Amino acid sequence: TVHSAQDQPGDDGPAAETEREHGIAGQRDGDQPDRQPDGQAQGIQARYVQKLIPTADKEKLATLYDALQNKLALVASADTVKPGETVTVDIVASAPLTLSCAQFKIAASENLKLTSITQGAGLNLTAATEGAANGSFEATIDNGVVTFYGNTAVPTAGIVVATATFEALTEGDATVSVSDAVFGASGNTMDIEDIVIPDPAKISVAYAGDFKVSEAPFVEASGIKMITFVGDVAEGQVATMKGAPMFKLGDSFVALATADEAAALTRADFAVTAGDAQVVAADGDVNMNGKVNIVDAQLAYDIARAVYTDFSAVSMEGFLKADVNGDASVDAVDAFAIQHFALVGTFSE
Repeated sequence: TVHSAQDQPGDDGPAAETEREHGIAGQRDGDQPDRQPDGQAQGIQARYVQKLIPTADKEKLATLYDALQNKLALVASADTVKPGETVTVDIVASAPLTLSCAQFKIAASENLKLTSITQGAGLNLTAATEGAANGSFEATIDNGVVTFYGNTAVPTAGIVVATATFEALTEGDATVSVSDAVFGASGNTMDIEDIVIPDPAKISVAYAGDFKVSEAPFVEASGIKMITFVGDVAEGQVATMKGAPMFKLGDSFVALATADEAAALTRADFAVTAGDAQVVAADGDVNMNGKVNIVDAQLAYDIARAVYTDFSAVSMEGFLKADVNGDASVDAVDAFAIQHFALVGTFSE
């Protein structure tokens, strides 16, 4: 029982008042009851101690207790990956004093394939004595068992002891876990088995979204198609197609592709990444020189006639700017509208 200087036996201090209130007076200063207190008495005593230990001290005790534990942690490189992509998971070990050796097993759900296990960046297996043999790290992907000995790196703040790499196979929730852990310390002959094992690391295997290919060509003569991303894109993000940012047209992210390119696209070709959306305005400035004149009308006319069949001479954004009437195609109507704008400053009568 904890006493303060103001709360000695015989004093009528706050602790004595608390004892009288709960009927547990006389159990201080070594006076032990004849029997273990029942559940109610234990609860009263717990509340009594809680009143006497400040919250800040409880937090310090919790921090100290945590630092004295042997434990493992899992740190994944990503929360979400697409099928076919890889994700790494660092296994972090911590111990109160030393961690000379360890053994544990890595396992994953069926939609993750373990492809490699490498020595963690936090290990130091170089012998401290010149001429002495170094420590060793060995692991096998067949059963996921990891072993090492001879580590001299200080583990109190946590060190990465192994890095596992996985290939994402199919969509769904995936997990990575560790088990069967044993630690050891140089000079200690005992196995250390009271190790805190973390909850499995959770990884979502999913495509960023889907895509839609326009039924009618964006340019009839060349067969160029418009591709629209179908999925959620938050503020400060941009959809990409084959690694290239798509254009923000209205409320959609779009791109253009030749007929063959469009036919070969899969969901894996699309992603959502951090970035500023590149907003495109269908304003008729096809050559993107900041002016709309008869040259832009000619360019739109040539696009419609398949003079330009890819985006090497006229950019993809230039193609999109040529669709001034917004009907998802570039044709002679757009060329005439741009010509009209060059004359009177509007695209229509």
